[in-house]
Amino acid sequence: AWKAEGIQISTSSNEAARLFDALLRQYISWSECDQLGGMDKTLSKMIEAEPNAIMSRVISMGLEAMGTGRSIRLDQNYRNDLEQLLKDAFKYGTVYEKSHAKAIHMFANELVN
Repeated sequence: AWKAEGIQISTSSNEAARLFDALLRQYISWSECDQLGGMDKTLSKMIEAEPNAIMSRVISMGLEAMGTGRSIRLDQNYRNDLEQLLKDAFKYGTVYEKSHAKAIHMFANELVN
């Protein structure tokens, strides 16, 4: 579905791509999919399917950046994870993934107005 829309994501895992789509749909619609166990379970399954997938990490870290659970000022691991995501995106990612990783990095660093 993503390819048909002209959006390339670099995951080699069909399961990770499918779960990314499912998680994004749940987030956008503000509704939990009972079949998938809701957003938390979908997120866990997506990360488990391919832990290093760029868009999986983008959405996971993006949700954390928008919430109140983690902060780069208080959580060195989160800061390191964001830095690694950005490096990986620019090394291995598609144009789409690079722009999203950069946006999440900027948001987490309070560089977005």
